[in-house]
Amino acid sequence: MTKSILIRLLLLAVALVGLFSFSGCQKEAEKAPEAPKEFSPPVDGKVGAEKVKQFLLTHEALTEVSAHFLADWDGASSEAAHRIRGALEIAREKVPRRYGLNGYAEYHWLLTEAPKNAANAALFEKHGIGLIPSDAP
Repeated sequence: MTKSILIRLLLLAVALVGLFSFSGCQKEAEKAPEAPKEFSPPVDGKVGAEKVKQFLLTHEALTEVSAHFLADWDGASSEAAHRIRGALEIAREKVPRRYGLNGYAEYHWLLTEAPKNAANAALFEKHGIGLIPSDAP
């Protein structure tokens, strides 16, 4: 093979590698995660056993996360307290998603509204969650 053919083959190889690398970058961009969708309660207002388990895991994790941030809050300057509050708000949104809920909005709905449905209340109690009546002092 002559030197010019080898140079052409080398340039072709470099071009192909560049082409495949570029198309690989485009595939990565296409795989970007979708933005979280806004939570809307089920039409019938009922939840299943799996949702209650997700709620329990989320509740336990949020309790620990909140305790961690509140410990940092004590004695913090106003600037630090502002940063801590922002971090806590981000954590409150991420933790429920980690356990399969649609963000803090779904967790809050499960905590406050879902138990008002008698079927849900029975399911919560079956999983060991005691409910406080909304008219309790």
